[in-house]
Amino acid sequence: MQRKPIIIAAAVIVAVALGVLYFKFTPVWALTTVAAAAGGLVVGWIAHILYAKYVK
Repeated sequence: MQRKPIIIAAAVIVAVALGVLYFKFTPVWALTTVAAAAGGLVVGWIAHILYAKYVK
């Protein structure tokens, strides 16, 4: 078996485990803050793409 898929699978498992631990031990108000920050990043990225495409 190739080495790259094993490394990717291990990284995904570690990321999921860290996410589960984060959601288990973090209060609800912090989760909403993280969700709002992630939403802001996505909206900002979309605005950047649209600006580069239509304004520049």
